[in-house]
Amino acid sequence: MFKKFLATLSLVFAMSCSEEVALSELVFSDSFGNNGLLVASMPQLGGIWTQTGTVVTSPLTVANTALSIGNNGQDAFAALSNSVSAAAFGNSIVSAFTINVSAANANGDYFMHLGDGGTSNFWQRVFVRSSGG
Repeated sequence: MFKKFLATLSLVFAMSCSEEVALSELVFSDSFGNNGLLVASMPQLGGIWTQTGTVVTSPLTVANTALSIGNNGQDAFAALSNSVSAAAFGNSIVSAFTINVSAANANGDYFMHLGDGGTSNFWQRVFVRSSGG
């Protein structure tokens, strides 16, 4: 459904602190270079991709640096390489990725978010939905 999700995202997350000197640290990166199932694969930087929940109707699959995501399919997550606290004054988290969407439903759904590793705090959700046209 969505191609190159997080794809050259190189799914990139970085934390930066604004002080007199701007500092940043890359805390996650995946360019989806290994073909096959996403779950149990290892990104370039960050934790192993792990399944969330039990639904595996449409397994997340990588082919030629593109991650295909189907409707009502498998959810997965990977931890950042270091803990990040955006709540601390002056900190920000930047995420960047390239996505090509071939289809989406009218209601939309999010395909990427940041979270605390639990089951309810999903921040910075990125949604895709069709325009109806």
